[in-house]
Amino acid sequence: MKKTLKSLTSLSYSTIISLLSGIIRTKLLAVYLGVNGLGIFSQLTTFFNLLNFIIPLGIPLGLTKFISEKEKEDLIFIKTVYENILKLFLITSIVSGSVICIFSKAYRRFYLIQDYYLFVILLGIILPVNVIGFFFDAYLKGLKQIKLFVRITVISSLVTLLFYFPLVYYFDIAGAILSLFVNSFIVLYLSYSNLKKSGLTGKISLTLPKFNNLGGIFQIGIGSLITGSVLQLMYLILRTITINELGIHENGIYQSIFNISQNYFGFIFISMSAYTLPKYSELKNDKDLIQEINVNLRIVLFAIVPLIGLFYLFQDAILTLAFSRDFLNAARLLKYQFLGDFFKTTSWILGLWLIARGKILIWVLLDVLYSINFIVIYYSLLEYYTKDLVAISMAYLICNLIHLILNIIVINKYLSFTFTKNNLIMILLSFLTIVMVIFTTDINLNLSYFLTPLFLIIWLFITTDKNERKGVYHLLKNKN
Repeated sequence: MKKTLKSLTSLSYSTIISLLSGIIRTKLLAVYLGVNGLGIFSQLTTFFNLLNFIIPLGIPLGLTKFISEKEKEDLIFIKTVYENILKLFLITSIVSGSVICIFSKAYRRFYLIQDYYLFVILLGIILPVNVIGFFFDAYLKGLKQIKLFVRITVISSLVTLLFYFPLVYYFDIAGAILSLFVNSFIVLYLSYSNLKKSGLTGKISLTLPKFNNLGGIFQIGIGSLITGSVLQLMYLILRTITINELGIHENGIYQSIFNISQNYFGFIFISMSAYTLPKYSELKNDKDLIQEINVNLRIVLFAIVPLIGLFYLFQDAILTLAFSRDFLNAARLLKYQFLGDFFKTTSWILGLWLIARGKILIWVLLDVLYSINFIVIYYSLLEYYTKDLVAISMAYLICNLIHLILNIIVINKYLSFTFTKNNLIMILLSFLTIVMVIFTTDINLNLSYFLTPLFLIIWLFITTDKNERKGVYHLLKNKN
């Protein structure tokens, strides 16, 4: 556990900087674009994210796994992989970006951005740089170049933030889109230049890419393409339903809640994904993998439970600070959203082994079912329960609980996984602690200022032992 914590702590520092940078960028968007502007920008970026899954053919995830398994065996072969996958990304992204620019007006009706097709053209222009940035991100993770990954993340976050204010101030939504290009270009440039110095890049010849012995990458790539595309399509459909049923203003409110889940809790997923998938892929023994899953689950719960408790307690301050007072209406969604985040995080840790062990069909089926559940439950709640935006966070909670239950069934069946006794107690107490914080905050906010820290301290002391607390303390002390 100590080794895992040490690796994740290094990643967490860079991710926290990215998190803070993301918070400031979101704040600027909320102030300068308003609720409606944020709603429009979210629809555009959802479309862009969908492209970022489709155009690379889902390969980045497979590339990370493949490189992490081979990086100690055959550097020449890895450079061949580098050359051919990079050429494939260049071809698909340039062709796709050109098609998007040419047919930009054809997307208007479905994406509800009739007056903003020029922004779609801009997205098409910057698409190749963004896709190549994803390639280098996956390649670095596969090589386990953690220090370089951290350095690039920090620099790109800070430089992007430096450009963000003037871009948004002078160009509004177009400036926010251009900032995506700035971030991707910095990642691309720093990754390539540093990897080249280390002799970890291959030569790019003017020939078509070859894919001999790369079946493993494409197998995972197809699964990633399906799940990623379906997920982004799900968000697009959810936003379209929201705009049609409740208006673009409510879509802007939902974007604030979505940003909290993505930015505030997203640093956990970013840190873990850079470490966990390569680590899971290394472990061939079931017993070792089960132990690693239990360790990772414990670490994630240590991080997310206090965050949820404190964020819910200070929800008004966070919404005002991160966005503006116009977004305070989003507070009514948080209780369901945060419980959904708890279930999502737990199921994510329990489900990642499917990729590492090549259980691609099961992984795809679970993720597609998740997306279908989300859409169906949200629409059903809107039609038959409440014509209110709270339905989307309620649907988020329900479908993540279902997803967690299914992941537990699958991991138990195929890996004979069992929770350690300490982890089982920790999961139950974590859920109970979050519910108690939500209940007391809703009933009496002033009392909750006293009770929430008390609940979290009691939770910490019950779920951890003395050695764990000492280990974390010394690790953080040595970092400082």
